[in-house]
Amino acid sequence: MVAWFVLHGLVVVRVAPASPEMWIMALPPLWLLVAERIHASRRPHQGTIALMTLSVVLLLHNLAAGMLPIRDHTGDYDFNRTRLVLEIATPSDTIVTGGGSGITRFLRYNHEGKVINLIAEADACVAQERSPTFLSDKIRHTNAKRILILDDVLAPFPAMANRFPRAMPLARNTIDILRPSMIETARNANSTVYTLSPILLQNPEPGSSASP
Repeated sequence: MVAWFVLHGLVVVRVAPASPEMWIMALPPLWLLVAERIHASRRPHQGTIALMTLSVVLLLHNLAAGMLPIRDHTGDYDFNRTRLVLEIATPSDTIVTGGGSGITRFLRYNHEGKVINLIAEADACVAQERSPTFLSDKIRHTNAKRILILDDVLAPFPAMANRFPRAMPLARNTIDILRPSMIETARNANSTVYTLSPILLQNPEPGSSASP
């Protein structure tokens, strides 16, 4: 059981440490151990009591450490990371992120306009043998009123680099193309939002580019 927890934990930490679904798969050996103890017990009623007690403990744990904190948005990572861009975005705007699938799904659920995950798009472009210029043009020509870019495209999380290793060079080259046209629009303690300027795309001015 210990080996399972360690090996599974190493994989999850590398691939998707913030995904609760991935951590759920650490539970099977625990339940198998409980079942084996109950089956081998000479006093089955004691095993039943132990199982019910463990179930109650897990229920209370999920409430105290899971469901109740989630209802409080102040502790919700995806909410805090996207709050700023969602406050200023309109349905006619396109939002570009380099975050994980959780943030992307949260944005698509709460934003009526288009949401683009730069890393996922870069991965698709690699598979299709497309260039960074192709991807940057695709982002610029989304027929949106504004193109709002989150700061996670400038510094992708290590988990994204581990998950999409072949996409990262193309993603970085795409950002290098777009960076001179990115103007800081809003900032708070959790994120910075940039706007892609169509004018600066054609005539970038010194000192107007975004920095990580």
